[in-house]
Amino acid sequence: MYKLNVKIVEIKPIQEIKTKDGSFGILKFVGNTKCKGYDFEHFYQFEVIGDESIKVQRDNIKVNHVVEIEFYIKSRQWEDKFFYTLVPKHIKDLDLDYETINDDTPF
Repeated sequence: MYKLNVKIVEIKPIQEIKTKDGSFGILKFVGNTKCKGYDFEHFYQFEVIGDESIKVQRDNIKVNHVVEIEFYIKSRQWEDKFFYTLVPKHIKDLDLDYETINDDTPF
């Protein structure tokens, strides 16, 4: 499990995925953070997968809020390519100003 403090900068519309067994939603949002010693910001896209997870996490995801996200990385291989998804487990609003974030990126 990884932990990262980010400012949420974008929340995308819920994407509905249809399968032979039914359907489920995916809520994607983008957060950014500053990294010590660099003049640029890092952007991360997280995906909340499943209708129940979206219900639980949705109240914690607000644009311009600084949050602490505990997440894991899912990966999948297709042909000769790998695809990665950052999946939040816990999202906590930190009630902080973005300028006060002091991030030590976990990678």
